[in-house]
Amino acid sequence: MNFCRFCTTAGVRSSIKRLAAAPYKLCYLDSDKCNKSYCNSESRSFCNLGLLSRLKTNDSKYPLTADTFNSLNPKKQEKFPLFFQQIRQHTNLGAISADEKANIFQRPKAQSTIDEEEVSKFSGLSALWWDEGGEFEALHSLNELRIPLIRDALVSKKNLDQYDPASPLQGFWILDVGSGGGILSEPLARLGASVIGLEASEETIKIAQAHLIHDVQIRDSVKYIKSTVEDIALTQEGKFDAVVASEVLEHVSDAQTFVTAACKLVRPGGSIFFTTLNKTQLAYALGIVAAENILHLVTPGTHDWEKFVPPTVLQHMLDKNNFATRLIHGMWYNPLSKRWSWTKDTSINYALHAVKPSTGEEGDVWKERKP
Repeated sequence: MNFCRFCTTAGVRSSIKRLAAAPYKLCYLDSDKCNKSYCNSESRSFCNLGLLSRLKTNDSKYPLTADTFNSLNPKKQEKFPLFFQQIRQHTNLGAISADEKANIFQRPKAQSTIDEEEVSKFSGLSALWWDEGGEFEALHSLNELRIPLIRDALVSKKNLDQYDPASPLQGFWILDVGSGGGILSEPLARLGASVIGLEASEETIKIAQAHLIHDVQIRDSVKYIKSTVEDIALTQEGKFDAVVASEVLEHVSDAQTFVTAACKLVRPGGSIFFTTLNKTQLAYALGIVAAENILHLVTPGTHDWEKFVPPTVLQHMLDKNNFATRLIHGMWYNPLSKRWSWTKDTSINYALHAVKPSTGEEGDVWKERKP
């Protein structure tokens, strides 16, 4: 391995430390003692100044982010405080806004459909996510419908000899948008899928992670990320076999932007799934007046009828993104039995499954791949 001239002559090769999850090697010498022209860019061994230069140009092949720094052993940061202080002061990593990050890494900030009021609303309920008889009881019960829907749609892409009853979703990468406490992410992982849970509330992610850590069977198959679907679409376009937005669409500020970003994340031949509320008077009467104010199935103010999306409108949004709708099912919740069932009537709740056209070159979707 080649190092810069100062590192070599000073005999401090042991000062070169490999960053976790990144192919960088960092020199901890003071920047004013090093000539960055001697950094070996071919071996990706950068001195202090060289690394900062790479940060400013945003090398897309070897990105360096705040998460990379945060993943370092704290003892390393304590041992070389000057170095990390210089890096953080230069980039403000770890404590900067999305706009500032966009400027540092020289990429446009994505338009976000996150409604901060909605995030705050659900953050306040974060501790209740895994109370199956509490605030999110209906969501737990909804798994009886949405999990078989997702499983059957994806498994249909496999041949019979490739089907494993114990892990039918083995090899599939699924993005669970608005994953909440992990109510849907965890069961999908138990079926063999690799799941990325995308959530806007940090408090809710902590609840999801705390619940996941106790399940040794799936804790390595689920990862929760605090971000927006629009930001993820900038770096992970076409990487997922399936994107699921269950009970999320009715909470975003711009449904069209949200759907477009979600569609970008699906690989050719992959699927997108929605469950949401129709924009009808009956949905208002039962989904808001009855469910929130009379039966108290959910907290009053949870839903805004103006954000509800009719299935025909959602299908049109998907058509504009070149997706073919495969099915639209109505869903009915019985408050007495506290169970969901399928119905032909889509006037209240409905589920939609659509598929991105296959290019014929993507190969088998169940092969091991990482987004």
